[in-house]
Amino acid sequence: MNKASNELEIGKRDLQYVMLDRRAADDEISPIDLWLVLVKRKNVFFFIVLFSLLAGLFYAFSRPIVYEFSTSIEIGTQSVDGRSEVPIESTQSVLAKLKEAYIPLVLASYNAAAPEKTKIIEIESSVAKDSDIIRLSVVGHENNEEIYKSLLNQVVKKITTDHARVSSLVKNDLLLDAEQQENVGVQLANEFLLMQSQMKRLDKKEQLLNKRIKNLSDFVLSNEKLRLNASKRKGDQNTTLVLMMLDNELRSGRELLAELEDQSYLSLADEREKLRNKMSVNEKKQLENEQLVKKHKAQLTNMLETRAIVEPLKSSSPVGISNKLLLLFFGVAGFMSSLIAVFVVEFLEKVKASQSAP
Repeated sequence: MNKASNELEIGKRDLQYVMLDRRAADDEISPIDLWLVLVKRKNVFFFIVLFSLLAGLFYAFSRPIVYEFSTSIEIGTQSVDGRSEVPIESTQSVLAKLKEAYIPLVLASYNAAAPEKTKIIEIESSVAKDSDIIRLSVVGHENNEEIYKSLLNQVVKKITTDHARVSSLVKNDLLLDAEQQENVGVQLANEFLLMQSQMKRLDKKEQLLNKRIKNLSDFVLSNEKLRLNASKRKGDQNTTLVLMMLDNELRSGRELLAELEDQSYLSLADEREKLRNKMSVNEKKQLENEQLVKKHKAQLTNMLETRAIVEPLKSSSPVGISNKLLLLFFGVAGFMSSLIAVFVVEFLEKVKASQSAP
């Protein structure tokens, strides 16, 4: 009994394995089965592919052709200590002002004035790679070219006006400094002319002193000769008086001569040396002042105003996805959709057939 039950159980198990193997074989889909399904549902497949291609053609040739209108802004610069040029404002700050303030302000003003003419316009701003150039662009139909260019120019004007205020302050400071330095230069030049006049007067004074020294030397020499002659005479009262008078004149003459020589060779030379030193210092100050004036003028010359490098331009060709790429996209999408539709139809038909079977 037990043996017969075991054999029966083994037989049932073998039968289940055979049924499972057959069911697994039935569930496997081979490439041939796929091809047969496609051949069977070829009408559905080609209809969906054709419909997708036609939809792509219709969209490609009916969609509006758009162009890009763009301009570029160069940020102005100013000199720092007359040696290096730095932007009036950092690129990121300018970009933030454009995105958060100026572009929205211009678009809001335009939309409020003419909301019915065009749809909402988006103006993009970006920084050109490895540069301080900011690019403004808008994409739209060429019929609105003048509108787009006007809006771009308005945005450029906003930022240039903002920077012009900063530039004017810097320019005014530089002009004021340059004028002050020029006034200092005029004052130094006048002082130098005055010192030159003083030097000429010293030269004249020296000539007069030398002339007086020569005359006084001749006078002393003459008195010495007279005294020598008077001393040779026999001593009487008149001769004694003459000698006394000559001695007094000689003493006075020698003292005055010594004073004049001291004034000529010491005091006058010292005064001349001091004046020369002052003139040298003055010339050095004039040279330094000229360099400062040149530096301020160079800073003014080297200052660059923020400006649009070029007027807004239209791109030479339309922008966006090309028609060929668009048709390829619709073709691929249609092909994938048709495959899915074919197998969905086949699956639904099998389900319907299984439900209607007795």
